[in-house]
Amino acid sequence: MDETLAVLPGDPGARTHAEPNLVRAVFAAGSSGLAAWPVLQDGDALGPALVADLRTALLNLPRDRALIGLIAELRSGSAEFARLWDEGAVGPHVSARKTVTHPQVGEVTCDCDLLTVPGSDIRLVVYTVAAGSADAEKLGFPAGHFLGTVTPRENDGTSVRP
Repeated sequence: MDETLAVLPGDPGARTHAEPNLVRAVFAAGSSGLAAWPVLQDGDALGPALVADLRTALLNLPRDRALIGLIAELRSGSAEFARLWDEGAVGPHVSARKTVTHPQVGEVTCDCDLLTVPGSDIRLVVYTVAAGSADAEKLGFPAGHFLGTVTPRENDGTSVRP
């Protein structure tokens, strides 16, 4: 695993299969909900955006049993999810401003962008902080610094982080 993955939201490998699912966290009640999730989106747009994104995923993957099961679980377990689902909104969850509660430095405000690969269900979530900002300083990034160094592989010409 790339160690940069765990810098902000924490090591996903330390959680159960269901825990790193943001949709479950948003619509769960009690301690398994967003209180246990270190990433919060500013404003009230997260729930509707996630539901619209799930509806889009279901249109693209109508036979995906895990997706169908997740939607059924959320509809039966959350009145808010069921209400939003019944509204029928469709659309991708693309970007937002989020606040991450980092265990050592406290709250860090980030821009979060969701990048997709056309024709596939591959998604890449990218968190960035403004170079030279207080949030970058909290994470120990001097202006213009990238986490880790990229070095070329000798055998195939691709790059890797050491």
